[in-house]
Amino acid sequence: MEARALGAFLTACTALTVANPAYATFYSEEFHGGGTFHLTATLDGSTVADATVGLRGQGFNISDPPPTPPTLYSISLASDSNTIPLSGTLSGVSVQLSWSLTFDLFQPGSASSLDEPRQPGPFDPHTYDYTVGPAPVSGVAIFTGGINLGSAIDVSNPTASGQVLVYNVVYATLHMDEVTLGSVDLPPSGSFPGGVVTFKADRLEFIGQSPEPGTALLVSLGLLSTAWARAHRPPASRGPRRSPYW
Repeated sequence: MEARALGAFLTACTALTVANPAYATFYSEEFHGGGTFHLTATLDGSTVADATVGLRGQGFNISDPPPTPPTLYSISLASDSNTIPLSGTLSGVSVQLSWSLTFDLFQPGSASSLDEPRQPGPFDPHTYDYTVGPAPVSGVAIFTGGINLGSAIDVSNPTASGQVLVYNVVYATLHMDEVTLGSVDLPPSGSFPGGVVTFKADRLEFIGQSPEPGTALLVSLGLLSTAWARAHRPPASRGPRRSPYW
């Protein structure tokens, strides 16, 4: 009786896995992780900052093929908070820059296109060229050392483009071309006449991982069935007790 119940339970779980697309063919994969980007700041056409900064965030969400090509649904990236020394006219001044970039295909007016320019080899990742938009950026720039100013940076990039490399359902990377992070209008201070500092990011590389949903489901079912079997296991039979003197 109990064996039949266990069999019925596993059969129902298998039917759920096959019949429900949320379990059988997962609609999308979310990749989380981190990476780096190249930061530049310019003042009147001159570079005053050039640094490599850490990248973090929720990552990106892409559908499982088929269809081919898949759909890039969202991107959510943010910078690590770092204090960066400036140079040139702003020598002696530092800036602490924090920003986040988001794209959500489900927002009104958003668009996403993905194209696989070539078929991969047997050991190559699927490489997709993408363009999404808009890609708004929001953040804060705090200047210290001769110029003490905190200012919000907000800009909406009409588009953001790059490449997504999908190795498998648990590992993918996202590369993004240059995007504008925002500008700050600095007031005159001492010998500094004032001017607009513009921040840009390029060579963004985000390395993402996603737990394999099918594997997680199978492990969960295995643990659940094992626990059920142990809970309903009949007590072991015992023979007559033997005397220690026999």
